[in-house]
Amino acid sequence: MSENPIWCGYLEAGSKSTPVVLDQRLNTGKPDTIYLFNQTRNTFLEYKREIVDAKLRELEEGETNVGALKAAFNEARKEFRPRTSRAQTIAERSTTAVKTAPDEPSEDSLVDEFVTVVDDPDSDAEEDEDEDEDDDWDEDDD
Repeated sequence: MSENPIWCGYLEAGSKSTPVVLDQRLNTGKPDTIYLFNQTRNTFLEYKREIVDAKLRELEEGETNVGALKAAFNEARKEFRPRTSRAQTIAERSTTAVKTAPDEPSEDSLVDEFVTVVDDPDSDAEEDEDEDEDDDWDEDDD
C-alpha cells in the first residue's frame, strides 16, 4: 500500500470478494480493526486487521472502474461517521441530557422526609401540651 491515505484495492473473500477503498485517516477506535469501503455493499464496514490484511491486494488492470469506485467511496464518505465520532456525539448528548435532567433530591432532604414520616405524632402532642401549660402560666401572670 502506498503513502497516500486512500488506497483502492480488492478484497479476496471467495463469493464475497469485492473492490474496496481504504482511507487510513478513518479510525475505528480499536487498533486491531480497520474501515474499508465495500463497493458491493456500497458502505463502510469494519474488518479485523489480522483477517483482512492477508486478503487485500492491488486492483488488476480492467478489474473494476476505478473512477466509479472512487465516486461511490466519496458519496458514502459524506454520510459516514466513524465510531469514534459517534462515541463523541453520544457523550455530548449525554452531557446535555444530564444538564437538563431535573435535580435529584439530596440525601439530607430524603432523611428529613423519612424522619418526618417516622416521628411519633403523640410525642409532638405532648410537647404542644407542655407549651400550652407554659402559655397558661404566662396568662395568669398578667
